[in-house]
Amino acid sequence: MRLGAVVLSIWIAGCGEGSPPVDPCASVVCEQVPEPECVDDLTLRSYAAGSCDADSGACSYPSSDRDCAVACLQARCVDERRAWGWVTVIEERGELHGLFGWDGGVRAFFSLEPCMARSLARHLRRFQQPLETRGACSLYQGYTWGQQDLAPEPVLWDLGPIEISGTSQPLALAGAGRYEAADPPSDLFGAGDEIRATAAGGLLGPIALQASGVAELALASDELHLRSGQPLRVEWTPAGDGSRVELALLEGYHYPHPNSAALLCDAPDEVGAIEVPADLVDAYIENAAGGEWPIDWPKQITRYTRDVQTPYGDEIELIVGTSRAIDLVYHY
Repeated sequence: MRLGAVVLSIWIAGCGEGSPPVDPCASVVCEQVPEPECVDDLTLRSYAAGSCDADSGACSYPSSDRDCAVACLQARCVDERRAWGWVTVIEERGELHGLFGWDGGVRAFFSLEPCMARSLARHLRRFQQPLETRGACSLYQGYTWGQQDLAPEPVLWDLGPIEISGTSQPLALAGAGRYEAADPPSDLFGAGDEIRATAAGGLLGPIALQASGVAELALASDELHLRSGQPLRVEWTPAGDGSRVELALLEGYHYPHPNSAALLCDAPDEVGAIEVPADLVDAYIENAAGGEWPIDWPKQITRYTRDVQTPYGDEIELIVGTSRAIDLVYHY
């Protein structure tokens, strides 16, 4: 009888109410809401706050889709055809574009909005007010040690292949938003050749730009000396073709930081010279820290023509030119 009582008590304990059921969501926090995404060219999917499934303990996030009027690009609905961009067909003489610049060769860039981090030296005028302007030359200064603000990544347009014709051989630029010809010839065109850049344009729409080839720009020396308290003068022989000449000297850190110093001069080719006043030379030397920066930014002089159009709200342009690298020597 004593053994039976023990068995009975065990049976009663095992068949009682027992432990409460485990809640699979007890320690689950659903706070990792997925980022919006393009599910196709015209559909943006967004996600709302999540909840835990009582059976599985897994988080789920309800989604909703939005139809975009023009395109879905990089998790963003585009509801109007807007574009900013450029194509360069530039013969390079010397190590023109340094480590990070894009001011030379056969390249292109197209984005939804203007983007300083992917711009050419000439576009600095678009993004910054000059500190000083004297005649054809302007001085810019943006970056100082300790600044860490980064420009946002641009929303890019995929135009499909960009075809370049009228050059010494036809060229096709591959990419999506940011384009570059794989192996362009060093001699791209002759003076007066009509150079065309065309693309079907994908979701944006077609582009068609045209500008003339220019004669090679010859200097007495590719070495320029910046001396405190003295003007800088650069001379050339005019080509008589209606082109322009741009001198671009830049110093600074890695994009997307603005440059520490930039000196941009632009004049009609027919004048045959650019002179930088002594006070701008001094200010450039001071802001450029004597060229003691770890990044080799462009220093160049370019003879060019350009075609600028605004079919999609902002400027798109073709720049055809010939550039020479400048060896800048500081004296201070």
